[in-house]
Amino acid sequence: EYAHRFANDYAGVWWAPAEQRTLLVASLAALGGRLDPRLANVSDQETAAKAGLARLAGAATPVLLVYDNVETPDVVRDLLPARGARILMTTQWSDWAGRAAEVKLDSLREDVAAQFLQLRTERSDPAGALRLAQALGCLPLALEHAGAYCRLAGRSLSFDDYRKRIDA
Repeated sequence: EYAHRFANDYAGVWWAPAEQRTLLVASLAALGGRLDPRLANVSDQETAAKAGLARLAGAATPVLLVYDNVETPDVVRDLLPARGARILMTTQWSDWAGRAAEVKLDSLREDVAAQFLQLRTERSDPAGALRLAQALGCLPLALEHAGAYCRLAGRSLSFDDYRKRIDA
């Protein structure tokens, strides 16, 4: 929501999966290649990622980097630019030891989460939406992802079908 609401305050927004360091490095290497086409040909992704982050330092307007689902602080170690970017991290890691400003988010109430899923997908299935919301822990980002996927899949994928696929 923050990225959408404040996108105009930034030169751009780069969403990077960060469940594992290799995923984050690959995404930042791709960003480096977009910032400087010469970096697209660098075989070492870590080098390309760090060079891309260094290129951000000279920007007049910062870029918003969203590091999504950071498992531990080690994942982002030395991938935090000092200038030219603001970083928003989503994580369940609880001890950042003062290295990040923490904003705790509550899960949604079950009825609100089920209603959100139905609105997001433009379908009516209160019972199925409630079961899916419960399976996702009523977490807003998980609900958004599930709702977007179900909407794109169309009526052929019910909430219960999606719920059954979660663990797979």
